[in-house]
Amino acid sequence: MELKGKVWIDGSIVELKDANVSILTHALHYGTGCFEGIHSYKTERGPAIFRLKEHLERFFESAKALGMRLDFSKEQVREGIKELIRINRLGEAYIRPLAFYGFGSLDVYPKNVKTNLALIALPCASYEKKPIRIKTASLKKINDSAFYYGTKLSGFYANSVLAMHEARAKGYDEAIMLDPNGKVSEGPCQNIFMVKDRKVYTSNSKSILPGVTRASLLKLSRDLGFITEEKEIELEELWHADEAFYCGTLSEVVPIAEVDDHKIESAPGPVTSKLREELMKIVQGRNPKYSGWLDYVD
Repeated sequence: MELKGKVWIDGSIVELKDANVSILTHALHYGTGCFEGIHSYKTERGPAIFRLKEHLERFFESAKALGMRLDFSKEQVREGIKELIRINRLGEAYIRPLAFYGFGSLDVYPKNVKTNLALIALPCASYEKKPIRIKTASLKKINDSAFYYGTKLSGFYANSVLAMHEARAKGYDEAIMLDPNGKVSEGPCQNIFMVKDRKVYTSNSKSILPGVTRASLLKLSRDLGFITEEKEIELEELWHADEAFYCGTLSEVVPIAEVDDHKIESAPGPVTSKLREELMKIVQGRNPKYSGWLDYVD
């Protein structure tokens, strides 16, 4: 991603270099923020944003979980994102709405602390990802007894950062995290799928963030005729999968070549490759069946 262009803060467009916050920002100290990762793509009709409606619905639910009062509606945020894409002349972009408690108090409870809302859109080229090696983290993923399931809250990503540090220090590309029951949860910032005997599985753990890309791939895999199931996944099952991959807004589809030094039979395998191929047709506006998943900028 290139760090340049303009951003939207509380309804105003400013240069990225001028988008600064106070050192006393509440979210900086306590992680009291929420965000989304959204992707736009080039299509024959111009830039299109993938599943913007679903991302904004989760964004507003996350803000609600933190007790935030947003001064802007979903439609205003939607139009603000489109305005940024137009102003920055973007086709493929990574878009990040961010709501956070700003300056006002260093008490843990953000009483009378104003909520700030920022929209960021940066150039971001899509490309086919290389197979990666992953390692089971010693830290468990936080479960739904510690946060509101389905919300994307900034502070809880410290758990993911710690897992990533551990995996990278041991020479792996990424971590895989288990839930408190010892079942496969997800990666630090991606959902996981595995394929066995051409059946497609993904974790149903309540420790995961049920991602928008995950939901899209579940629908797509069923439409393509694959038997698809959300279920508890044992780590040993993942070790012996025929295929495995991570997915996410920025990741799209990332093949997994090894889990804890157990080689995956095929990376990328035929099912993984097919799902990625069909997903890219959708996001680039080349499959009219899923045109409702795209929000065109113009």
